[in-house]
Amino acid sequence: MAAVLACGDRAVVSYRSTAALWQLLPRLAESAIDITVVRSSAPQRPDIRVRRTDSLQARDVRRVDRVPVTSPARTLRDLTLEVNSADLERPVAEALARAS
Repeated sequence: MAAVLACGDRAVVSYRSTAALWQLLPRLAESAIDITVVRSSAPQRPDIRVRRTDSLQARDVRRVDRVPVTSPARTLRDLTLEVNSADLERPVAEALARAS
């Protein structure tokens, strides 16, 4: 939650950090947290990877223990920007299995 608060009121945990939370990817040993912000000049910090987007729809945001995070669908979409297609097979299969 501290990373979200440090980045502003429209910040959400995202990318690999949320993929691990949704159990779509294994947790990484690194300590940096991925945060997405909407049109913000959130400060860069060594422990936070700030991602910027033009919009974040309400359907793309969930709360887990009161922490705003990207939805599983938005998380998968974000991962397509940095994970090769072979590495996306498992996360997509996990998400589809849970949706059934």
